[in-house]
Amino acid sequence: MGLGQRPLSKTVEMPLVRTPRGADASVASTARMYDFFLDGKDHYPADQRACHRLMDIAPQIQALARAQRRFQFRAVREMGRKHQVTQFIDFGCGMPAWENTHQVARRVHDASTVLYVDRDPMVVAHGQALLEEEGSSAVVHGDLREAHAVLAHSDAIELLDFTKPVAVLIVSVLHCLSDEDDPHALVADLMRQLPAGSYLIASHLVSEDALTRESVTRLMRESTGGLWGRVRTAREVAAFFKDMDVIGPPPGPVTAWRPETGLDREVPGPILEFGAVARKRG
Repeated sequence: MGLGQRPLSKTVEMPLVRTPRGADASVASTARMYDFFLDGKDHYPADQRACHRLMDIAPQIQALARAQRRFQFRAVREMGRKHQVTQFIDFGCGMPAWENTHQVARRVHDASTVLYVDRDPMVVAHGQALLEEEGSSAVVHGDLREAHAVLAHSDAIELLDFTKPVAVLIVSVLHCLSDEDDPHALVADLMRQLPAGSYLIASHLVSEDALTRESVTRLMRESTGGLWGRVRTAREVAAFFKDMDVIGPPPGPVTAWRPETGLDREVPGPILEFGAVARKRG
């Protein structure tokens, strides 16, 4: 059964790894919420409650979570097949799933390497237990606000050759950053630190309906203890790709980016997962 066909889990599943220090199981986490939507088992009742409340506002949200995952993997495959990219940094990687970035990349190029990055201590603990493969992938604690430290991390230096292009994944993550964080500046600063010819693969929840933007933003901030940003407009999200060469379709619904199967179809509703792939000039 494909990812887009799996039924929504209703049962409470306990994580495979003991709750690490710094993780609060009583407050929803975006990473664990995505795990719930992708039929994982590394989430808590607080995450399930937040997911069901979110579905009351945006019934298509599970379909969007699955659509962004398929977009991410299509983009990773294209990076390897058409652009010969073998290095990836996956910001906000989330909980390990049935398939992950390094596995997708290595099916195209066996020598592909992936640096996973997340600020959630539970993600890092699970990732280090389940995702790390010597010489292929590593998981570090951090986020886009600490991009310089991430790129200087010993695992990054060991895995990645910064004289060659790197593909950065920031998929369904930027809406977790507040305006005070200035996510547009963070993305621009990260790309400045990478070599010419590097790629940005990014997506973001958008809505042109102000009430939807406000209600989803309010719910997510309440559910996560304030660890969320906001739903933005399509125009705001398109600005992340400013001064870059867009690869494939212009910024738009992720289902429209190089669809491969019938699962990659439009998800109608007042909120969309909006994204694109772009190349750094030079």
